[in-house]
Order: sequence, then C-alpha cells, then structure tokens
Amino acid sequence: MNDREKIIQYAKIMRASADKILDILEGSNESFDAAQVAPVEVAATKYEPDWENWPDAVPGFLISDPTASGILKRARAVLNMCDLTNLEGRHFLDFGCGDASIVREAIERRAASAIGYDIVVDESWDNLEKMDVNLTTNYKLLKHGHYDTILLYDVLDHSRNPVQVIQQIRELVSDRGEVKVRCHPFTSKHANHVYRTFNKAYSHFFLSPEALKEHDPLPVYKMTGVVPTEQYKKWFNDNGFEIRKETIDRQSPDPICLKNIPRGEIKAIINHEDYQKILEIQFVDYTLTPRLT
Repeated sequence: MNDREKIIQYAKIMRASADKILDILEGSNESFDAAQVAPVEVAATKYEPDWENWPDAVPGFLISDPTASGILKRARAVLNMCDLTNLEGRHFLDFGCGDASIVREAIERRAASAIGYDIVVDESWDNLEKMDVNLTTNYKLLKHGHYDTILLYDVLDHSRNPVQVIQQIRELVSDRGEVKVRCHPFTSKHANHVYRTFNKAYSHFFLSPEALKEHDPLPVYKMTGVVPTEQYKKWFNDNGFEIRKETIDRQSPDPICLKNIPRGEIKAIINHEDYQKILEIQFVDYTLTPRLT
C-alpha cells in the first residue's frame, strides 16, 4: 500500500464523537476552574476529501528549513516577531523550548541569562549543553520571580493543563517582567503541525487521531463551548496577568474546507453562530505583564 492509499484509508476512519473526556484535574490543584479541554474529536462524516486537490495548510515557501541553519533562522524570526530584538541585560526563559534554538539565539542577543525548559529532552540538547546552553526538564530548578522575559510559544494549545502552565509562568516572571505568548488554536488550518508530511488544511478535522499521530504525535486540545480568544483572555485574567497587547492572525478558510468541515460539531465545540469567523483564527499573540497586588 502506497502513501496515498494509506492516507485515503485513514481518511475513511472519520472521527467519532468523543466517548471520554480527559480528566483535566489529574495532576492539577483543586482551584482549577477553567473550561474543559480534550483532544480534538470531530463527529463522523461521510465526506472523503480529495486530498490531491485539497488546499495546503501552509504555503510551501513558509515551511522552515529543518537543517541547522534553517532552525537558527527560524529562532531569529520568532524572537523578532515577538519584539524581542534586544535582550541585553534581561533574564530570559523559553518555557517549552523544544530544540532550544531560541535559547541559543537569546544568548547571542546578550541576555544576562538564558534558560530553556521543557517536559522532555530534545535530541539536540546534548550538543547545545556542550556549548553551555542552560536547559532543564526540572521545573523546580527554575527561579520564582526571576525572569524579565518569558517566551511561551505555541505551548498552551498542546498542554493538557494550560491553566497550570499559566500559573507556573506567573510564579516565574519578575514583577516588572513581560510574557510573550503565541497561541495556536484548534481552529487553525495547521493546528496539529503535520504540514511537513501531510500539508493539507484542517486535516485534523478529517483524519483519525491514529492517522495524525503517524505524522506528528503532538495532540491539539480543544476548548469546549467558547471562542478560543475569549478563553485565552479568561485564563490570563484569572491567573494574575494584565493583557497589554493582543494580535489575531486571521485567514479565510478555503470554500471547499468551509463547505465540508463537519459544521454541526464545530458549532457544538465553539458555541458560536458565526463558525466561519472563528475558523479564520490561525494564531493569537499576547504580551502579558504580571498584575501587582
């Protein structure tokens, strides 16, 4: 069976309504009161996309080069996009650092200190640690109230307990610090990051979870009953942050996607009549500062 036949086979295994909701309180504290989150599950549909003629999730020229030079180029672009061109004298934390290329670039930008934190060790860490790049998977090693600049880039929407993450960020940021957040909601054309191997818009609404995992094991979590931007702002406001800036990146869904995405399930998830407007949301960027009491 070739790759195309496999994709068609997986596409036929349309998502069934979720039988179980993640136990979101597992591992979190009792004060957790945000909306429930669970892996995106879409009701079964008989529609089978014509993948060969289906719109791309990401234009090819925007997909970053996976080579070492391409990874560093992306790190520079991320910091520039987040208005972090000058980190001189600042204590910098990349929370959810992945390959830690951004931490390395922060050092180049003369941060007073730079550290990367993630819940798993990336294969690139060995080489970076030999270059004295400070990396850890131990949250307890991070200093409370210490970091002037924290980057939370594409983390919340892939976290089982996003509120706990925000509470941790609040503990870590200094009183005069700022947090740069990029959110990547399930409404995005490429929410599941599978575009390198299967670059098809909104594929997470058609392929089964098993099929998606073959391309990328990273789940994307949905927020039930709310518009994503409303939920983000509630999380930030409820956990000690002031929102200094919000920027929404919108792209209109291609007509064929808009016509065939299971509309009833989408409306049930976001509880909003104008689901097309919500599906336009690709990224949301925030600048946060701690609310001082």
